Amino acid sequence: MPYQPQRVNGRDVGQADRDCGTRYEAIRDHLRAHHPDGPLRVLDLGAYAGYFAVRLVEDFDAHVVAVDDHPPLRKAASDRITVINHRMNADQIDALGDFDAVLLLSVLHHAPNWRRILEVVCRRSTLLYLETPDPSEHLPRAAAHTPALAAAVERLGGQVLTRTAGYRSTTPRELRAICLR
Repeated sequence: MPYQPQRVNGRDVGQADRDCGTRYEAIRDHLRAHHPDGPLRVLDLGAYAGYFAVRLVEDFDAHVVAVDDHPPLRKAASDRITVINHRMNADQIDALGDFDAVLLLSVLHHAPNWRRILEVVCRRSTLLYLETPDPSEHLPRAAAHTPALAAAVERLGGQVLTRTAGYRSTTPRELRAICLR
């Protein structure tokens, strides 16, 4: 089963390992309340196959930079979605410039340099949508699933928008909206 559903003609198609629809709708509703006017420039780090990028274009006519090394992400490229089909370090992310919103959905625990990435996106964005695994989740392949990551997320605070089951897990993950400016 794929990690994200496919998005075809404005509808989710197929089953997926993660509940993307609930997470996206929470982000969409928050974005509408906090950024109602003008075009959006969004960075989706860890975009996988581009589900969230496609939905942001559908609902907001956003300009999205979608970053992931997952080959199917290339299919999401369009005049509104710029695909960067490799992993980026913090300096490369910083060079992308400023964004109205950044999505960091279940990706930081895979980045050994997560502290620097988090610092860069907090400086470069107005809104941060952040999801990390619950500290109790067993993720043996995650490079940075540590108490330090959980503590950093807690320090950022923000509003919990929703909780959905983790990857192949029933343990809920919190999706937070953090207003940075």
